[in-house]
Amino acid sequence: SEIVQRADKVMEEKRLYLDPNFTLEALAKEVWSNRTYVSKALRLKRGVSFREYVYNFRLGYARKLWGNAECGTKDMAIMSGFNDVRTFNKAADDFLL
Repeated sequence: SEIVQRADKVMEEKRLYLDPNFTLEALAKEVWSNRTYVSKALRLKRGVSFREYVYNFRLGYARKLWGNAECGTKDMAIMSGFNDVRTFNKAADDFLL
């Protein structure tokens, strides 16, 4: 869907997922749509919820940070857009296993 393509593009270019307070409403605004259409498009085209969609971007970013020896788990979680280590660990367990 065009909405998902636009969402992917703005997520990659602007790294919106790094904002721990990023919302479905904010993504909808970026892709010139509304939250209902964006949520439905993500479900239909990707089979994921908005939360899962954002977590996938955040975890991908965290993977890039993983090789940095100076970056601990807490720093990696915060730098990747998670509010805390617990949420990061839960997302990693749910989406990487």
